[in-house]
Amino acid sequence: MARWRTLHEIAAVSSLIRRHGDELAERYEHHQIVESRKAALQYERYQKRLRQRPLSEKTLKKIEADYASALETYGADFGNPQGWGAKHLGKRNPSIADIQEAAGIDHLAPYYRMASHNVHANPKGVFFKLGLIGEQTLLAGPSNAGLADPGHATALSLVLVSSLLLHLYPTLDNNIGMKIMEELGNEIGSELLSAHKKLESDHKILSGVGR
Repeated sequence: MARWRTLHEIAAVSSLIRRHGDELAERYEHHQIVESRKAALQYERYQKRLRQRPLSEKTLKKIEADYASALETYGADFGNPQGWGAKHLGKRNPSIADIQEAAGIDHLAPYYRMASHNVHANPKGVFFKLGLIGEQTLLAGPSNAGLADPGHATALSLVLVSSLLLHLYPTLDNNIGMKIMEELGNEIGSELLSAHKKLESDHKILSGVGR
């Protein structure tokens, strides 16, 4: 589920760029300058404690020059964490939630939150595991439970991203391909749900053995 979380973010970003075109794509690409500067400053802060060599003065000057040039081109808001989308979203410091909403896939936010439990060090991630059925215990090792939600969500996100790419080359074959992928996504969801229900049924039977 955590891996789907990243795919969902990719789908949101892809949808937004597809909607606004080359200008936003350029901003997204060039925002790596902001990320590079942030990483460099953080590295410089801790390089002594990490016992690593500092970045060269030439490298730091190049990073700062590129950063200043980017802000001059795209505006001060571009320096924020999701600043690449600031202009088109009409927000100075948009969040990933704003990007999901603008992309029209914010209805999956509850699943995104569920996927976040095991990404962040919060108590919910300790006590809630999709791989467990019923029991309040720790999950040790792999599990064949809890695959329906991440599996179906992954299928939906892959269909969305693939369709966005195929839209770049609108042909009859690609349109048919998108329709087939949509049907497969729905079929995958149904099959995964059936498998999950079967697993729950088997678990109840096995849990009752010896009682």
